[in-house]
Parts: sequence; structure tokens; C-alpha cells
Amino acid sequence: MTYGFYCRPAPDGYEPCTADTPGAMHDFNRLYRECHRGPATQPMTLPSDPHHLKDTHHP
Repeated sequence: MTYGFYCRPAPDGYEPCTADTPGAMHDFNRLYRECHRGPATQPMTLPSDPHHLKDTHHP
């Protein structure tokens, strides 16, 4: 995935993780929550302040 959003199953739902974590899958919910897609932009774009990079979960 271009944006590096991955998650894995956890006891209370899903938790963010890195791509190489066992059980990791693409986190499409996070993609749609944090990125924007305007009529002219074909891939989704990150906001100008990529706060998601500061909050990435590293087990």
C-alpha cells in the first residue's frame, strides 16, 4: 500500500502495525479516515501535516 497503513487483529478490534508484522493487512479504514480524495485527485492524498507518521504503532 502506498501510504503504509497496516493493521492486525487484536482482542478489541484492530490495531495499527507495520507491514512486516505477522497478520498485518491493509488498513483501508485508516486510509479513508486520514486521506482526502477530491474530484481531480485520482490517488488519495495525505493532508499537508502528516500527523499519522507521528502516531504509527511500532510493536
